[in-house]
Amino acid sequence: MEAMILAAGEGTRVQPLTDDVPEPTIPRIRKPVSASIIELLRQHRVEQIVSNTSHLAPTIEDYSGTGRHPRARR
Repeated sequence: MEAMILAAGEGTRVQPLTDDVPEPTIPRIRKPVSASIIELLRQHRVEQIVSNTSHLAPTIEDYSGTGRHPRARR
């Protein structure tokens, strides 16, 4: 199964937080929302996850890397 995470917005509703940090990487509760979404998709056996990015895309890509959490490697 495949999924797409939509992460291209500018996060205007949470500015000025998103002026330098993309909204998907802003910590909420204990971790960024994008990390929670990836974990939930994996729990539901999603094998491929793609994310579309625009605003501060390199920051999101650097954060996500391959999308594999270091502790998930087996």
